Parts: sequence; C-alpha cells; structure tokens
Amino acid sequence: MPLFTRVQRVLRRPVLLSESPAARRLLVSLGFLFLLTACGTSSSEVLQGTAWQIRATPSPALTSEGLAAGQEGKREAPRDAGPRVRDMRSVAASRLGLSSAPAGRVSTNRVSRGGPSGRLDTTFGSGGVVQTPLPQGDAYAAGVAVQADGKVLIAGRIGNGRGADLLVVRYTTEGRLDPAFGRGGIVVTDLNTSFDSGNTLLLQPDGKIVVGGSTSVPYRPGSNETKSDFALVRYTPDGHLDPSFGQGGAVRTALGTGHDGAYAVALQPDGKLLLTGQTSNGNDDDIGVVRYLPDGRLDVTFGQGGKVVTAIGSRDDVGYGVAVQADGRIVVAGVAAQQSDDVVLVRYTPAGKPDLSFGQGGVVSTDLGGGADGVSSVALQPGGKVLVAGSTWNGQDHDFALLRYTAAGDLDATFGAGGRALTPVGSSQDVGTALVQSQDSIVLVGRTLSGNTYNVGLVQYGVNGVLNAGFGQGGRLTVPVGGSSALVVGALRQADGRLVLAGTSSASGKSSLFLLRLWP
Repeated sequence: MPLFTRVQRVLRRPVLLSESPAARRLLVSLGFLFLLTACGTSSSEVLQGTAWQIRATPSPALTSEGLAAGQEGKREAPRDAGPRVRDMRSVAASRLGLSSAPAGRVSTNRVSRGGPSGRLDTTFGSGGVVQTPLPQGDAYAAGVAVQADGKVLIAGRIGNGRGADLLVVRYTTEGRLDPAFGRGGIVVTDLNTSFDSGNTLLLQPDGKIVVGGSTSVPYRPGSNETKSDFALVRYTPDGHLDPSFGQGGAVRTALGTGHDGAYAVALQPDGKLLLTGQTSNGNDDDIGVVRYLPDGRLDVTFGQGGKVVTAIGSRDDVGYGVAVQADGRIVVAGVAAQQSDDVVLVRYTPAGKPDLSFGQGGVVSTDLGGGADGVSSVALQPGGKVLVAGSTWNGQDHDFALLRYTAAGDLDATFGAGGRALTPVGSSQDVGTALVQSQDSIVLVGRTLSGNTYNVGLVQYGVNGVLNAGFGQGGRLTVPVGGSSALVVGALRQADGRLVLAGTSSASGKSSLFLLRLWP
C-alpha cells in the first residue's frame, strides 16, 4: 500500500492527536498540509479547552504562525464564534507537526498533500493549471471570483464571428467545467449588439453574479455607426439572467454622447452597485462613476441622476479600480494623462461629491518616474490607507508598482521607499494586474516577459512594502502557463490560503482562458 494512502487511512476518521504519534511523524516527514477544526457546542467551551500548538521541525525555519524552529505558538477560537463552533482552523504547510492537543478536543478532519509557498497545486487541473479553449471563438478573461463552496468563476468576453458577447465560466473545486452552471459550465450573453465585453466581476453575498463592462449601441436610431455604453448584468447563482435586475437582468447606461466603458465594480453594504471606467467628452476621456440601486435602477441620490464625471488631466482619464470605505466614501483609482500617464486617486463622498479632505480637492496624482504609469486595482487597509497596484516605466521597460497612501491622500512613508514598491520581475515588460492581501503579506501578480514569452509573474511583499526574500527567488516568482503569451487579470485567496489566478493565454493564434492554483 502506498505510504500516502496509509496516511489517509490513519487520519480518515477523527483521531485524538495525543493518541496518534505515528500519524504525526508521517505528517512531519512527508510535509503534508493539514486543517484542524475544533469540536464543541459553545464558544465558551472551545475557548476553555481547545487551544492548540504548532512546533516546527528544523527545516524549514518558519511555520505559518511565523515561529522560529522549535518554538511554540497558540491560537484560540474567535470570541464571536457563536453557539456552534466549527471555526478553530489553521493551515500549516511544509513539514509541520502538532506538539500537543487536549484529549477529546481537537481532531483532524482533512489531510492533503501540501507544497512550498508559490508552487503550483498539482491537485488542481493538470499540474495546477487549467486551460479552457472554447469552441465558440477566442475567449478573454477579465475577472475572477470564488464562491463559498470553492467553485471558481471567470468573466470576460468571447468572439461570435461579428463581434463579441459577455462570457461567464464556472469551474468545480478540482478545476473542471461545472455542468450545473449554464450549459456545461459556460454562459454566453448577447445584449443584441455587435460587441459586448465583460470587464469586471463581483460575487454578491446571496450568490448572485454581477458582471460589468460595455455594450455597443448605435450613435442614433438607424445609424450604422456605433458607440459603447456602460453595461451591468446580473445572473442567478446557477447562471440564468436575473429577472429582478434591470431589464431582464441587464442595464445599459450612457454617461455622454460618445464611447463609455466600465472596468471595475464594487458592492456597497446596502446592496447598491458602483461602476467606474471612462466616458468620452467629445475630445478626450474622463473618469465616469455610476451608482445603481439593488434592482438595477440608477440611484438619483448620487451625483447627477446617479452619474459622476471627473476630468483631471489635459487628455484621457480612466478609472480602473473602485472601493468603498467603511464610512461610505468611495475611492476610485486610475490613470490621468498629463505629460505622460500618471497614477490618480479620486475620493468621493457617499453622495458623489469630491471629498475635499483628500488630496487636492479630492484628487491625488502621482508620477512614478516620468514615463507611462499604469493602474490595475485598488484595495483598502485599516485606518483608511489605500493600496494601488499597477506598473511604471523605468526608462527602458515596465516594472511592477505597488503604492500605499494615507487616509489624507499622501504617500505613506512607512511603506516601501517613500510609499512606493517598484519591482522588476522578468527581463522586461512587467505589468502588475491584481493584488491579494493577507494578514502578513501582499502579493502582486501580473505579466512578465522572459525571452519571447509572456509568463505569469508574482511578487510578495511584507505589510511594510519590503520584498519577502523567502518567497520564490528574492520575493519574485515566474510561472509559465503554456503558449506565447499569458496575461493575468485577477487573483484571490481561497479560504484555505491557496492563491487562484485567472487570465488569458494565447497559442497558435487562439486565445483561451486559464486558471492557476498555488500553495500559500
């Protein structure tokens, strides 16, 4: 019998860790990842009796608790755990073992093979990678989300021979197309136009799926010339258009008379939805923000009839990320074209007016080096601090860029170098496209060029913006996907800590969706 099978059999039923030294030795020697769950009927009972400890073996040097080899640490169940506790969970990867546990209290409930941080999780797809070419046409990913049950969603667009349609794909936890969603795991939505594009994805707490983007419409009735409007589409959890939203599940919004496109969506605690992107003023583009009620109607209490348009630079301004603070203020991150493209932040009051306590009249502009800077996403941190991910031109090519601002809009001097963490990854053309936060690290993912091939690049920083030298090679990691080009468009962290990355890969002139899953 293979050794791994024996370990599974030893730990298949709940076992008292204090009574299973052989199982613990196998865990330590083979380097498994294990999850522990406290068993109890009340939070007070768990707090009194089920604290547990981790002891690291001599190699590697750190546990997931940040303990040096041989030290011990303890984690208690949260005090707001509620009456039926199943929350005492931790992930300990790569040759970790338990030193002790009170008899009758803690039991193992799942064991699976783990791996070093940043390595592909070979239990997912084919060697940690899922490639999905679709027979309907070229497919392009734009966003990713993970459901509470671990299933993964990708949104984007797919060619239809005359343009494109909105695309949503759902995968099982093993990386297979989910037959319970749409048709064989795939939902294609034609908004009765020549070109529809899903550019951003959000999963509501009720399981409904929201996709934002753009849709083509005639400039005027009967015209063959088209322009684009904001598009917002909501689906039920099984992939059907939600009839309670907009007109048959979809909403189209024109901010001006020219081309409009949305690139980021956010959900407020009251169920209202925010879209940001760009809108044409006839000469160049401005940042556009629209707020919708939960049923898809424009929220007339926001801006002018639900719409806000902000002009910053002398040329094109575009919003690429949006987030809602705890106090209801809205932060939009994007680029503003001055002499070159600069990073820009705009903060609005809950009513859609510029927040004059932020930057200069609600606007902060940052030139990272005189060249073209790019922004892909924005995230909030405690204390009102704002993280912005993207890229910067170093004079020869692009590098990953991660910035942190204070609540007032100043670059945070305690982060990176003067609020900036600028990192080359490959030989050239490094573009950061998504960031993932955890309690002790920030991971920026994107695209990097190695030779003639674009691969997936990852950079891990500490919470202070300094590279984590224990991750990959000096804090940097490159992952080939296959084909000549790979572009990551979204990343997130599963409940067990594993990283899921989604994007588009190209090979032999065909564009396909891909997913990667990496060990934390």
